[in-house]
Amino acid sequence: MKKQILTLIMMLTIMNSLPTNAEAANQTTTCVRPPKIHIVIVMGKPKYDCEVYPGICVFLYGTIDRTNPLSAGTYVSYENNSLQIEIQKNEISDLLNKKLQENSIFDLENEYEIPDDISRDLGSDSNIMLIPGSYEIQDNGDSYMMNIRCR
Repeated sequence: MKKQILTLIMMLTIMNSLPTNAEAANQTTTCVRPPKIHIVIVMGKPKYDCEVYPGICVFLYGTIDRTNPLSAGTYVSYENNSLQIEIQKNEISDLLNKKLQENSIFDLENEYEIPDDISRDLGSDSNIMLIPGSYEIQDNGDSYMMNIRCR
């Protein structure tokens, strides 16, 4: 009899801890988005001391180097081996804005490895490596968007 009562109490406890249908529906429809972080990126070609566009020279946490016209404040997120870069127009120089307006394609000539701390903060277990190629630049009014393949 005691075993039956204990069994009944355990079953009631388990049943009370299970989500209701409404709670279960909320759990299955909630979408977890990848983290989006704000970083500074310096556009340019490393072989030309980062002074010639296009290319990527530096991804870092910090403040924009106002003396470098190719430095930009960006938002990035990483999902499905793709890095989405959003360059805010209000955080770039007139020179970089003009270059981005003039080009609908961004050529990444060399692989670029994103630093460990930024890769981790984007949710990756290992370093994110940008794959060379030509990528479309989308003008979204307040920002420019690029999706770069990664491995």
